[in-house]
Amino acid sequence: MKERRVVIIDDDQAMRKLLRTTLENQGFLTRAFPNAAEGALEIWNTRPDLVILDLDMPAVSGRECLEALRKTALDIPIVIVSAVNTVEEVKRITPLHPDGYILKTSDPKKDFRTLLLKKIEGVLRKKSEKGFRLTNFRK
Repeated sequence: MKERRVVIIDDDQAMRKLLRTTLENQGFLTRAFPNAAEGALEIWNTRPDLVILDLDMPAVSGRECLEALRKTALDIPIVIVSAVNTVEEVKRITPLHPDGYILKTSDPKKDFRTLLLKKIEGVLRKKSEKGFRLTNFRK
């Protein structure tokens, strides 16, 4: 089975490390970025199999990044991993069609990791069943 490539965009260094470690322990290849501008460039250049995106970031927000990516022809699943869970934010994000939303906890332990992995596997399976083809990562 081909290794799946994931781009992680989160301004929180500890969360980036947690996400990378969790995914790499499951055989995913990851690239992590502290801001949406660098992450979006990586996404555009490499066409990963999945993007994990934080919402609340300085400069370009995750919502703005999601909106920009959805305006392109790229059919890449995007899972939001964020501490933001207000009704207003969910209403703003829903029309942009994220493929999943996972709430960060103040103490992300095994339950967070299990939820993350289940969500990712579900999103990748759903895209695969709809004819989604995993793309090659350029090196």
